[in-house]
Amino acid sequence: MMTELEQAIVAAYATPGEQTIVNRVYACLLRSTLWLPVQREQIAGDTEPYRPLYAVLEEKCFMPLFDSVERLEAWAGETLAEIRHVSVLGREVIASVGDTVYLALNPGVACYKEFSSEEVKYLKKVVGKLAGMVQPDAPELN
Repeated sequence: MMTELEQAIVAAYATPGEQTIVNRVYACLLRSTLWLPVQREQIAGDTEPYRPLYAVLEEKCFMPLFDSVERLEAWAGETLAEIRHVSVLGREVIASVGDTVYLALNPGVACYKEFSSEEVKYLKKVVGKLAGMVQPDAPELN
């Protein structure tokens, strides 16, 4: 069964350059729960709750993420016991990742999607605008 995000990506590949379809991929990514493989061991004194795994290829930093835990487990294969994973909303991934990182969604799957650092920068702006639109909780009325 295909996830909503995977369906959007398949549609985007079928209609290259169609901005409304690309925007649907971005919207699905931002609202989707994603699974990130992370380091199993916590570094002593580290204030971060987890450290995502990444790979540097041709001087580019790639961070793998998955739209299902089953895909993450299949990707990890025999090394699954050596890592942990966390689930995070797509918008939280975008907000916290560096501007130069490439996101590798579902590596090893037919509809693999790479989000370039330019796309990540654009999505950071979108997340920032959305955060500005969220109204703080209204005060309680007595």
